Amino acid sequence: MDLAPTRNLADLEEENRRLRRAVEELSILNAIGSAIGSTMDLNEVVELIVQESVKNLNVEQAAVMLLQHDEETDPFRTMARKAHSGTEVVPFRFGQQLTGWMLKHRKPLLINNLQEDERFKTVAPSDFPIRSLLSVPLRAKGQMVGLLNVFNKRGAEGFTKEDQRLLSIIASQSSQIVENARLYEELQRRSRELEDSEKKYRGLMQGAAEAILLASVVNQRIIEVNGRAETMTGRPRERLLGRSLAQVLPVEKLDDPETFERMSEGDDLRLSFSLGEASEKRYYDLSATLVSYSGKRLIQVICLDVTEREKLADHLRDHATELEREVEAATRDLRASQAKLVQQEKMAALGKLVAGVAHEMNTPIGTINSNADTLSRSLQMVRAIVSAETAPADIRENKRLNQVLSLLEDIARINKLACERIVSIVGSLRNFARLDEADLQIADLHEGIESTLTLVHHEIKHRIQVIKDYGEIPPVRCHPNQINQVFMNLLVNAAQAIPDQGEIRIRTFRDGDRVKVQFSDSGVGIPAENLSKIFDPGFTTKGVGVGTGLGLSICFKIAQDHEGGIEVESEVGRGSTFTLWLPIRDEEEDHGRG
Repeated sequence: MDLAPTRNLADLEEENRRLRRAVEELSILNAIGSAIGSTMDLNEVVELIVQESVKNLNVEQAAVMLLQHDEETDPFRTMARKAHSGTEVVPFRFGQQLTGWMLKHRKPLLINNLQEDERFKTVAPSDFPIRSLLSVPLRAKGQMVGLLNVFNKRGAEGFTKEDQRLLSIIASQSSQIVENARLYEELQRRSRELEDSEKKYRGLMQGAAEAILLASVVNQRIIEVNGRAETMTGRPRERLLGRSLAQVLPVEKLDDPETFERMSEGDDLRLSFSLGEASEKRYYDLSATLVSYSGKRLIQVICLDVTEREKLADHLRDHATELEREVEAATRDLRASQAKLVQQEKMAALGKLVAGVAHEMNTPIGTINSNADTLSRSLQMVRAIVSAETAPADIRENKRLNQVLSLLEDIARINKLACERIVSIVGSLRNFARLDEADLQIADLHEGIESTLTLVHHEIKHRIQVIKDYGEIPPVRCHPNQINQVFMNLLVNAAQAIPDQGEIRIRTFRDGDRVKVQFSDSGVGIPAENLSKIFDPGFTTKGVGVGTGLGLSICFKIAQDHEGGIEVESEVGRGSTFTLWLPIRDEEEDHGRG
């Protein structure tokens, strides 16, 4: 028996079945494509997908679930469910075990008896009993975006591989369309949000207290302004639009391309500027940043009027400067007064010490002086005896004896001179430190100068020549100890200003109703920039540990307290001249004539 015709007939029938499936699939895809292509509404798209799935796979229900990337507890959101005609749509939960399996494996899942499947025995029951299910991933650009599920195959047979292939074809045809619809919906949502945001921004911009200008990033030309910007610039909106920021705002950086290059890299621009002239001038703080507006990157310039703040700041600065000057002046006066008080206390202590020392020295000095006189007379008597004709010849002619007598006479004379020097020094000390005299007294300034020279003799004796040029001056009413202190300070300063050999010239003279005492040195001089500061408390050009900077300030204060003053002239390299002047009063004239 020939079996070839039978085989050919079977092959033909198989080919016919394959062709019918292909035609059926094309018909389904065409129907789905035509239906879905008519809308971009996501809800309508998924509704059409589940409708075609129920019809073509003969199931009780179908559902589309989209993946939610921002949800941790339930990663899928059910978008649509569809029941077979005559079957009620019953809400149910597609258990997390099932969705978890799909998320993990991302491949089709076919189960014809859910209760007997070891993987999902613990799936919680729902109002819709799931007996069998078929789930396939929805993919777009290689990524899973959701699930297409069908439940409970109608009829006695369960889901087949052919059903899985058909549902996969539907899912493949639908996936990109679903994703496009989802993206379109997201775009629409964001467009609405952007429109709402822009409406709010425009409202805020127009209602803002600051001047706001929006300009293109490309050419910095203004495309929008608010009312405050019109007020600030004094120009209507029509005359601002289209102009560059640099043409409207007097800010150099707005005309510099590098400014906007840095802004494009994320830097903000913050600076201040002013508009107007003199009393009409207004001050502004400017802040420029890049913003998104109507889908474009723009330069947002905000100008805050800070005129009142600047005026207040200027007033506070002026007030602070005035207070600072007053505090500095008060501090100078306080330091000078404190320094003077300290110096007075030191001089008072010195005066007491000098008085005590002088008192204690008077007796021994008197004794030494008396003994020196006695010794001198005794030596004269011995010399007379030795030289007398009645003296033995060997005594008269003894050279050694004569030498001893001559030496003793020299010693007696030197002791006498030393005693007189000590008496003079003690007198000068007592004259210099007369701090027990609290009241003003008529004093001879020449006497004070001489007393001071005696005390500073050790400072100047080897390298400085003192030249005195005393004029005819009357005595003055003063505190002698304080004036002597001024003399001391000026003399010591003059000596310290002379590095090696030099001279100090002291000149006294009368100038109208004033007595003047000048101390001129041949020292290094004082730089011009320091002349105005030398009487300030604390100012000194001496090294650390050499001076306190209080000496001249104390002298200046003493002169002021005597209604006088101190003046200075100096030239670097040639020396300085300090002039103390004191007023002459009528009683001083009378005293001088008396």
